[in-house]
Amino acid sequence: MPFNRGYAYFVEKVREYQANGVELDDALTHAMEDCVSEHILEEFFKTRGDEVRKVMHFDMTWERREGLIREEERAEGRIEGRAEGRSEGETINLIRLVQHKLKRGKTLPKIADEMEETEEAVRPIVEAVQAKDVDCPAEEIFAHLK
Repeated sequence: MPFNRGYAYFVEKVREYQANGVELDDALTHAMEDCVSEHILEEFFKTRGDEVRKVMHFDMTWERREGLIREEERAEGRIEGRAEGRSEGETINLIRLVQHKLKRGKTLPKIADEMEETEEAVRPIVEAVQAKDVDCPAEEIFAHLK
């Protein structure tokens, strides 16, 4: 059997053992024993088994570490995405509120007062609503604000 195919078989065996709850060191030992008993890279494992164990342990530990880092990054991305979504939702609700108040003929100072905000804080939303149209979808006005 070519070396690459034998190595792939060995790695598959290691992962199989791990999937069944076997610790990495034991999985490496069992996989090497399986390969030797099936005459797959037999001489290689007999002469370099300790070296293979060290390298594979390092590689698989590194692979696991990288997987955990990617998992953490995905979780952070989800948290950031949720926060961004909540923020966008709050802004869209403010736009709708401003639209409603403008439809009733209220002025910037009155809107700011009723929202308990400064005119400077509310002005960009009022101007964006007025620049588009009071009946324009709030999401479209939000896109204009970005």
